Amino acid sequence: MTPTNTPPARNKTLGIYLVVNFLIVAFMLAAVPLIRSGQASYIPHANVDKQFVVTAIASEHPESMNDALKTTEIYRANGYQSIVGMMDIMQVGAGALALLFAVNGIVLFRLRHQHQELVQLRAVASPAS
Repeated sequence: MTPTNTPPARNKTLGIYLVVNFLIVAFMLAAVPLIRSGQASYIPHANVDKQFVVTAIASEHPESMNDALKTTEIYRANGYQSIVGMMDIMQVGAGALALLFAVNGIVLFRLRHQHQELVQLRAVASPAS
């Protein structure tokens, strides 16, 4: 039986998984600033336009119209605040996923390195026939 010095397919597969993990990490980390910049456009809209509410109250429209305008403005601002909050959660989630994929990549790298050392030790330990 002649030992071969070529690593088995498992080692190649680990290398592919390692590359894919780090590509996913890079993609997720690149997504965080994009989410942040998208969130910045919603922040000004997330505040109640007090001037609009004051103008609506001061107008001579019936009381029901004033209440409707106040309520509409408050719900509009709350809707934008929900979007901003959701984007905060998306940033944290993307960062956490990137961290998990990075740890997974490090574990795969260590497994690949240990496997290569084991293959080399077996090649050295086995007699060349």
